[in-house]
Amino acid sequence: MKSFKQIREAKSSSGYDLYHKTFSGAMQHAYAFAKKKGFQVDKNDIDNKVATGPKKPSSGKTNKYILKTNKANRHAHIQVANLDNKRYELNMYIESVTQENVELEERFTPKEIKMAIGVASDKRYAGGNYSGAVRAIEKIKKGLSKHKQVAAVLRRQNESLEESLEENRNLFKDYEQLKKKGKSDSQAQDILLSMPQYKRYDSAKLGKLIGDALRKGTIRKKAPFKLAEEFTPHKMYDPKTGKEYDAKTQADHERMAKMGYTHEKPEVNEKALHNVRGKDGKTYSLELDQSGRKVMVRTKNQYGDIATIPLKKAVKIFEESESEVLSEMAVSRKDFDRIKKNDVIEFVFDSSMKKGHKGKLKVKSKTRSAKYNVDKINMVDATDTRNKTKFTLFSRGGKDATLGWGGMAVVIKSYKIGVKESVNEDYAQDLHLAQKNVARLAKKEKGQDQKDYMAVARALNQGNLGAVKKVIKSISTDEIRADILNILVGYNDLIAKMYPKATDAKGRLKSGMSVSKMIKEDVELDENYRQLAQKGMGTETQKDARVGLELDYYDSKGNKQFGKIVKKTASGYIVKDDKTGKSHSFSYHDRMKAKKLLSAQRQCEAVDPADIDIKATDDDRKAADKNIIVQLRRVADLPKGGQIEFKNGKKVNLKQPLAKAVLQKYAQIKRNDQKLKFAKLASNSPQDMQKAMKLR
Repeated sequence: MKSFKQIREAKSSSGYDLYHKTFSGAMQHAYAFAKKKGFQVDKNDIDNKVATGPKKPSSGKTNKYILKTNKANRHAHIQVANLDNKRYELNMYIESVTQENVELEERFTPKEIKMAIGVASDKRYAGGNYSGAVRAIEKIKKGLSKHKQVAAVLRRQNESLEESLEENRNLFKDYEQLKKKGKSDSQAQDILLSMPQYKRYDSAKLGKLIGDALRKGTIRKKAPFKLAEEFTPHKMYDPKTGKEYDAKTQADHERMAKMGYTHEKPEVNEKALHNVRGKDGKTYSLELDQSGRKVMVRTKNQYGDIATIPLKKAVKIFEESESEVLSEMAVSRKDFDRIKKNDVIEFVFDSSMKKGHKGKLKVKSKTRSAKYNVDKINMVDATDTRNKTKFTLFSRGGKDATLGWGGMAVVIKSYKIGVKESVNEDYAQDLHLAQKNVARLAKKEKGQDQKDYMAVARALNQGNLGAVKKVIKSISTDEIRADILNILVGYNDLIAKMYPKATDAKGRLKSGMSVSKMIKEDVELDENYRQLAQKGMGTETQKDARVGLELDYYDSKGNKQFGKIVKKTASGYIVKDDKTGKSHSFSYHDRMKAKKLLSAQRQCEAVDPADIDIKATDDDRKAADKNIIVQLRRVADLPKGGQIEFKNGKKVNLKQPLAKAVLQKYAQIKRNDQKLKFAKLASNSPQDMQKAMKLR
C-alpha cells in the first residue's frame, strides 16, 4: 500500500503534482505551475472567482475554475476534487490555439454570430438554462456555440447567475440575523435596503424575493440559519404505501421531498388495499395513482401481473367488492399471542386454486426473526400425519397474522382455536396400541421371528406405514405375516391405508384375500406405477394432487425417488426431487388411460418365441460387417485407425480420433429414430458422414 508521501509526490503527465494536503495548497501549486510554463494567471480573476467564489469542496465534491492568463484566448482550466478531507486531487490544463479554433473564426458569417449572441443573451436562458441556450445556438449552425464571442456571452450569463445566487444567499442570511434580533418584517427590509450591497433592490422586489424564500422554506421564520454540515439524518415516508426511507443527507431529503414524501407516517388501510376480490374472481392489490392529470388505479393480481386502469373501469370491476374485503380476516395479534404448542386451530380459507378449504392444523412451534421483525407459528395437518405440507401464520411488526400454505398466501375466512384433535388422536392411539401388541408377541418368539416382530414394532412406533410395508414384504414366513396383518386390521383400518386394493369400501378385507395374494397385488401395483411413470403418467389424480404434497414417485428411468409437488397445471403436476432438486413433470393419473398404456406395453413385451432367431447365418455376419457403426467401433479400437466401406462401394482409411468423434456424436443422440437416421446418412459416403456430424 502506498504511503501518503508516495501519493503526494505522484505527478501528472504534464509534470504538476496531482495530490495535495489542502485545497489552497492545490490552487497555489496550479498558479505556480502555470507561471513556470509562461502563463501568469489574472489576479482579478483569482479574487472574483476563487477567493470570493464558492467555498472549498466538501468530501466527494469538485470545484472547477476557468481563469484568464496574460495571453489572449489561453485560459487556465483548474479542477480540484476533495477525495476524503485529507487529500485533494488537482487536474489542470492551458487552452491551446489550434487550427480548429482558426477554422471556427472563418466558418461562420457575422449574421450567424449575431443571431447566436442574441440567443445567448435571451432572458429565457438567463435563469441558468445554459444547456438550453447551447442547443438553440447549435440549431443555427453546428459548432457555433464554441465560437469565442458566443462562448464569452454564454459564460458571462452563467457567471452573472452565480453572482446573483450568491448575493441572494447573503441577503437571506442577513434577513434571518435581523429577525433573530427581534426585528419585524418591515424593519428588517428597511435595514436591508439601506445596505450598499443591496442598493439595486427596491422595496417591492425585495419583498417578493423574501416572500418566495419563506414559502419555499429557503428562509426559516424561527430557527436560526443552519449550514449544510448541521443536517440531521431522519426518516421520510411514502404517502401512498406508508413505507419508510432514510434521508441520510440533505440531497436525500430534497430528492424525497420532490417525490412527495413526508416526515409523518401516513395511515394505510392495508385491508382495503390488499386481497380485494373483483367480479372476475381474481384477488388484487389496489393503489391510487394521482401522478397524472387523471386519477388511475394501479392493480396487481395474485400472479404478479401489474396494470394501471382508469378509475371508472376500476369501479365497475370492484364496485361490490367492499363487503368481500371486510369478510376477509386475519388472526388477531391477541389470539396469535395466546396460541401455544400442540394447539389445534380450525381454518376456513380460500386459495388461488379453490375456495372454501377447511382444515385442522396443529401447532408445532413458534419462532421469531428479529432481523425482519416477524413472528411465526409453524403448523401441520392435524388429521393426517403423512401430509408433510407446512402451514405458517405470519405476524409482521406486531400486527394481525396472515396464513401461508407452503409457499402460497391464502385468504382466511374464519378460524377457531382449541379444536379437539379427535381424528388425529384416534389414529395416533391406534398406532401406539398396534405397536404394543406386536412388541408383546415379539417377546414370545425367538431367533429370526422375534427380529421380524421387533422390526415391525419399530416402524409402527415411527408412524411410518411405508416402512411397515417394507418390513412385512421382507418377512419370509407367511404365518408371521398373517399374525401381523391381523393385528393391524383391528386398528383404525390401518390395512386399508397400507393395501387399498385388498380392502373394500368399508375398509374390510375382500373375500378370498390371502396374505401372499395381498403382497403380490401390492408389488404388481408398484410395478404398474413404475411403467406408467416411464410413459409420463404420475400416481396422483387431479383431485389428490396438491401443491406441497410430499410423495414417493418413479423417475423416467424407473427408479423410486422422494419429492414434493411444487406446481399444478391443467394437465398434470411437477415434482421437485428432495435430493437432487431436479423437476419432473407428470400427467394426472387416469385409470382408463393407464389401463390402455399398460395393455399396449404388455402386447409389445409378448413376443412369439418362434420369432426369436438365436443363430446367425453367413449373410447375417456379412451384413453386420458392413454396418457403419460396427465398422467405426472396430476402427476406434485400432491405434492407427483402419478401413471402412460405404454403401456406394468406396473404401476409405479412417483415423482413430475421427472414428471416436463419430461414435461420440452417435452416443449423444437419445431418440432411436434419430439414431437410425444418423447411421443411415453416415453410411452412404464420406461426404454424407460429414453432413451427419452437423445434424442437430
